[in-house]
Amino acid sequence: SVIIGFTGGDVEIAEHVEGLKKTQRMHTNLKGCVNTCKFVCTDVDTAKLFLAETGDVDITIQKDSTDWFVGIVRNTHKTTISANLKRMPVECSDKSTLLDAKIDAEISWASYDVCDTASKSTSLLHQLFYGAGLIEAELSLTDIAETIDYYVVEPEEEKTYKDEIDSLLMEFGYVYDVGDDGVFVLYELFPTVGTPA
Repeated sequence: SVIIGFTGGDVEIAEHVEGLKKTQRMHTNLKGCVNTCKFVCTDVDTAKLFLAETGDVDITIQKDSTDWFVGIVRNTHKTTISANLKRMPVECSDKSTLLDAKIDAEISWASYDVCDTASKSTSLLHQLFYGAGLIEAELSLTDIAETIDYYVVEPEEEKTYKDEIDSLLMEFGYVYDVGDDGVFVLYELFPTVGTPA
């Protein structure tokens, strides 16, 4: 199934999808990266629904009743009045594209842990992910029990949530990935295997 969360409600469009292709990578240069999905919409009425949207829409693709790709269709469709809408290309991404948003307000946190799943209100990573627009159901993070005395980001630094999250994770040897179900998880970059003699 291919379900699109249009403003007017969810619409199943699987019968109008051709050439479905997914691209996934865990990381690039030890930093999180965007997983993508592309297909061609072969129905004029469905193409018009995409074009009528003023923002991004959610997409859930399942194969054999299991999530295969969960993300968003960015509102970047390009077409002209004379275009043939019978074969409209559609590009999707996971929600890590939300992390590209600039941090537009000062952040000044004292004595927050890098990642504390038991105390999300004082967890740097949780607060950064929330600030980028993600919700709790989209996060399955791992505790990183390191306390940062002072964590400050000024808006004039023009940093993105991705910049800050990647930097924190790199410093402590982790990277995020987005699963087929659209949930962000953390992985150790250099897991310890055994103990030295």
